[in-house]
Amino acid sequence: SAPASPYPAPASASPYPAPDQVPVPVYPAATAGLPTLPAPAGRSTDPMYDAARRLTDPSLSPADLRAVVAAYPVLAPQVAAHPNLYPDLAAWLADLNNPEVNAALAARRPGYPQSW
Repeated sequence: SAPASPYPAPASASPYPAPDQVPVPVYPAATAGLPTLPAPAGRSTDPMYDAARRLTDPSLSPADLRAVVAAYPVLAPQVAAHPNLYPDLAAWLADLNNPEVNAALAARRPGYPQSW
């Protein structure tokens, strides 16, 4: 017979951990001082989801925009479309040469990229 396992038996037959047991990545340096919005009922806390929700706030500060794009580059198109985007951050985003970012910048300002 096989020796007894030193590990406890799984609670279910699934080989995957339950959602509440999966560690959530945290980026404290990039998100320090940013407000945290409550997660909707039934969802786990996800810092990137929270950052994306913050981008829907038209009063989000330019410093917060910079922190969001630094922590989550995938949100660059949303940052480029934000009403509080400032010229230096717009120029930095334009330098990424990302088609989605470029489209968001072009929609904001006729004559892009020459006008930045």
